[in-house]
Amino acid sequence: MIAPELFTIEMRKFLDDIDANMDKQTLISYYERLSEELDDENFLRAIERLRREWTPYGRPYPSKLEFIRAAGLSDAEIEEAANLAYQVAKETAIFEGSYVSPDFEDPLIADVINEKFGSWFDFHNEVAYANSDDTWAKRDFIDTYKRKAKNKRVRGVKLIGYGKNPRPLKIACNYNIPVRVKDEKQIENKAIKIVAQLANAKRIGA
Repeated sequence: MIAPELFTIEMRKFLDDIDANMDKQTLISYYERLSEELDDENFLRAIERLRREWTPYGRPYPSKLEFIRAAGLSDAEIEEAANLAYQVAKETAIFEGSYVSPDFEDPLIADVINEKFGSWFDFHNEVAYANSDDTWAKRDFIDTYKRKAKNKRVRGVKLIGYGKNPRPLKIACNYNIPVRVKDEKQIENKAIKIVAQLANAKRIGA
């Protein structure tokens, strides 16, 4: 979800930059749609890319889909993220073992492990031992990760460790995360808040 204050300020700047007007209801509909797909970081990335690359072709401002597409990482960035994600997952398996339930900041890691390996325990057994040959595991992980990142789809599955009481463990991922889990909370109150914030916006029509 995009913070309402951030959305208001950055959209106002962007509309000023492209000399465009947007009525309040349209702006609210943009907020609601973009917040389903983007967080603050991705929204700012989209704004900057559209500021550099967008061509009007007779249109007053970019479509919602153009904003969503502009927020995506490049192929090279996705490749880098996939390799770093595998590294984080493998190091967690090696150093933390199979008796933890890892909660990775990057939700694609859990999705990939669940789809390609079946469970955290099975992934651990593929990659964590000194004599493990993870050539195929790494390839399958990275290929699946890239496919999911480009499709911008993540289910947000949870990995459960082995044993009766696996220890929950949060794992940070210090790279550009391509896809975030959608915030399923109601955003109606956020939209109402935006109406108030936009009441005096310079570029918003009455």
